Amino acid sequence: MIRRSDGRIVSPLTAHGRETSSISAKGNKSVGSPHKHVDSIHNDEISHIKWQELLEIATVARENRRLPPKEMERLILRLCQGTWLTRRQLGELLKRNIEGLRSRFLVPMVAHGLLRLRYPDKPNRADQAYTAAADMV
Repeated sequence: MIRRSDGRIVSPLTAHGRETSSISAKGNKSVGSPHKHVDSIHNDEISHIKWQELLEIATVARENRRLPPKEMERLILRLCQGTWLTRRQLGELLKRNIEGLRSRFLVPMVAHGLLRLRYPDKPNRADQAYTAAADMV
């Protein structure tokens, strides 16, 4: 494990050869902090097994540069079902530009109630994460 200058602890490489800063937990909380609890919304760590499952779901987007918008929305909802994913994580999973995802899909899906924001009072927060709304998918 490596501690970055911003205080995040990251693994040097994941199985797919990329730095894992987008899927690692922040390591700068005290030991007794409730923010380190496994169910905390502040825990961004995704297990290797879960990441592989998400990659499997996203295969169709990774292999096809053009997908109908409704199909991309369905994929995003499946990926976000039961987990919080950041724009960076979604971009990596779907092999898409994160700003394009945000403007074309994430913002409209939040506005239509399909996705929920981790930090609803700060929609432009850099580490904003998304999860599927409870009744969707």
